[in-house]
Amino acid sequence: MSHYFKRATRHLLFCTLLAVALSLTAVRLAAYGAGHFQQPIADAVSQALGVQVTIGQLSGTMHGVRPEWLFKDIALAGGGSPVCGSCVFAWICLRY
Repeated sequence: MSHYFKRATRHLLFCTLLAVALSLTAVRLAAYGAGHFQQPIADAVSQALGVQVTIGQLSGTMHGVRPEWLFKDIALAGGGSPVCGSCVFAWICLRY
């Protein structure tokens, strides 16, 4: 009986490590290919905020196992925003 328990534990550990490795690979690929998601992100944020949002440049890197996305030249325009009529941010850095 304990043989089956040890074997099941090893399989569970292996599957968990494999899932973690695949997840980190997917996050790493998404971080390095962040520029491809620039327009869909801008469209989603524009729809959520109700104002036109443009992103000048989007890049991603990894710091160890933590992804970092850098948004440069972000502009919020129109919509009569109470914060500002037209805003431009030089850069915003998001870290997880």
